Amino acid sequence: MSAALTALHECIEVRSGLTYEEFEKCVSGYEIIPISDNGEVIGAVMIKGAEIHVGMKRTPKGALRGVLRKVLDGVINKHGYVETMVMRDNIQGIRFCGRLGFMESGRDKLMVFYRRGKPC
Repeated sequence: MSAALTALHECIEVRSGLTYEEFEKCVSGYEIIPISDNGEVIGAVMIKGAEIHVGMKRTPKGALRGVLRKVLDGVINKHGYVETMVMRDNIQGIRFCGRLGFMESGRDKLMVFYRRGKPC
């Protein structure tokens, strides 16, 4: 059990209803990049192809956007775009995507889909 996966699971456990073992299977193909704050792993970035997700069990005390922008830029440079999705009731997550420059690309009953690409 990695600290990064544990922190991510804590972020989504209530909304998803997944056990840790179920969550671990769901994210098995993702690259996991831990997010630390003052020596504590508080979350992670998950990357699989052009898909990215960020989860944190608490707000970091330090600046995080610059680090995330570097990760996003790396994915965009490789694939030409980056995409993610947020549950429709996750207002904090929706605002976070907007601050990172994502544009809404679609919706369904549960999710809002976002995409950010290279400028034309």
